[in-house]
Amino acid sequence: MDGALCLASALLLLLACPFPCPFCSADPMETMGCDLQPLDPHRGEVTYTTGLVPSGCASRGPADSAQEVHVLHLKFSKMSELKLEIKSEDTQRREVHLVISVNTAISLRLQAPGIQLSLSYNPTLLYPSTPQPPHTELPYLANGSQLLQWAQDRFGGITSYAEMDDPQKINFRLGQAPERPEECNPQANFNAGSYMEWEARASEVRSCSFHSGLVGKEAHILRVRQDPTTSAQTVEVKLDLTCQEGNTVQGEETILILQSQQSVTWAIDALQVKIWSTGVYFVKVFPEMKVSGFALPNTQEGLLQEALKLNASLIASYTEIPPSSQVTLSFPRCGLSTKMPTTPEVILTKRSCARQMLTDVLKAECSGNFMEIVLDKQVLMALQCPVSDISFRKMPGCQAQEDTSHFSLRRSSSECAMQVEDSLLLKNEVVVTLTLDPEPLVVPVQCMNPDDLSFQMDLYHSPDFKELLTSIEPGQMIYVQVKVSPAGKEMNLQLQECTLDLEPGPNSWTLIQLGMAKSPWVSLLSPGSPMGPNKRFSFLFWKDLMPARSTVTLNCSIRLQYRSWSKDFQVSVLKQLKIRNPVQPTQGLGMPAVLGITFGAFLIGALLTAALWYIYSHTRPTGKREPVMATAPASESSSTNHSIGSTQSTPCSTSSMA
Repeated sequence: MDGALCLASALLLLLACPFPCPFCSADPMETMGCDLQPLDPHRGEVTYTTGLVPSGCASRGPADSAQEVHVLHLKFSKMSELKLEIKSEDTQRREVHLVISVNTAISLRLQAPGIQLSLSYNPTLLYPSTPQPPHTELPYLANGSQLLQWAQDRFGGITSYAEMDDPQKINFRLGQAPERPEECNPQANFNAGSYMEWEARASEVRSCSFHSGLVGKEAHILRVRQDPTTSAQTVEVKLDLTCQEGNTVQGEETILILQSQQSVTWAIDALQVKIWSTGVYFVKVFPEMKVSGFALPNTQEGLLQEALKLNASLIASYTEIPPSSQVTLSFPRCGLSTKMPTTPEVILTKRSCARQMLTDVLKAECSGNFMEIVLDKQVLMALQCPVSDISFRKMPGCQAQEDTSHFSLRRSSSECAMQVEDSLLLKNEVVVTLTLDPEPLVVPVQCMNPDDLSFQMDLYHSPDFKELLTSIEPGQMIYVQVKVSPAGKEMNLQLQECTLDLEPGPNSWTLIQLGMAKSPWVSLLSPGSPMGPNKRFSFLFWKDLMPARSTVTLNCSIRLQYRSWSKDFQVSVLKQLKIRNPVQPTQGLGMPAVLGITFGAFLIGALLTAALWYIYSHTRPTGKREPVMATAPASESSSTNHSIGSTQSTPCSTSSMA
């Protein structure tokens, strides 16, 4: 009896026990006890590539099909590095204007091979890597609407607009699509995949452990919210468990659960994983071996139960992302390091200080014959790079001045071993001493003052470029030379665009665009030698294209590059020309005059027709009348009747008798 009571008491305690029981019928989530919580970013991350942006639009852009204007409104949660790659899908040469707005300091890695590119950005926030394309300063704009309006007013049209949060990489494919609308009106969750994709870090990655008390496998659950209306699509998934320090731990087989539309095909870049997916999947090393998946639940609870069925004790990551083409799950499995650091603070500084980004923000500016470098301490704090000293080559007397907010380093061309090329380019090396790092950061710097350069454009009568032109006339061949002084050996001069602006009025005739002749009346000529950097071209001042005007303006946009320096300058040179013997156009008739002449002609025609009809109706010949024979009285003799008849026989006889 006592044994039965003990057994009953044990059963009651077992049922009341909070630990999971395989025979209980409680709520599945309570039974599993897996409460998803945000994952520590140091344990891993999920990145994905998508064409879907939170807000964006696309249009046909500027009227000139050789130009594209792309506007990026980027928001970052912290100082970051952004990689931007621009490629052209065809052979057409285009002039691309890229407007980038950011909310914090960003280091830009730009790749645009063979693309004629110009940037608009705030130089106090964005730091492009070398080589740096020409740029204009972007004013402060509070929101995306103001940014769009600024770009519209400056370039006359917008090809695309996109807002993104914490992008890591952006890939552009150039080429305007004719089916795009005329105007760019931003839309929420805009699909820009036809011309752009971007790589983002998943904003919410969660993890949890099952309270089973058993040591099982790790599981990664990935849900891709594909559009159900889209056609079949392949999503590449890479699971990276490699430790960068080289001491990767080989653990249990990893479970990879992939859920999306049944039309999705998964290309898996991983080995020694158990794959549980919807649709079809294959491992990239064996692309011909495709395996059909399963109909997995589309809820969080259902997917967690699937992981539990597969003997998973840890949900290493649970992630939901928008439609994507590539996904990377990076969760390094690192063991204990065999290297014993002598100074833990040094190792921490080397890992945390963004040395490459610090290199990017160290920019030199030239003013007269002085080079100046200003470094904001707030930027250093954001980069986690505590700095104790900045100097030119660590030479005595060449240290920067420090205040509460900045480091300032300014020296003339004759100090601190400054190098001068072509009397224009100043070069030196900046040594940055980090507080907790024994290895200093050495950054080569150089700058040039564009105010020291002079650009000149002259017109000539003949191709020998000897006799200057002071005025031109229709039908004349004009020879143009553009040059810069002082002339440096490393300089390269390029004609970006030349137009003939007709005055008065907004019309212009494009002569050169993107360094190429845009008219059969324009020819690019060989530069003069040895005159330094210069460009020459000729054009025919064709009279049929020129209305009556007394002056025109030749406007050329020039790009100057220094071969040993990544930065370049862009300036405009104007030349106003007087016209001799302008073509006088024929005075045209206005609409009232045309209508008056038409009505007058109609009235004259109607009156003339009426007059002719009147004359015809009153002068037409009358028809022949038959002679009327009168009955003679009986008293008259037959001779008389005969005489009368004979006299009426013919008109001739009648007239002769008369």
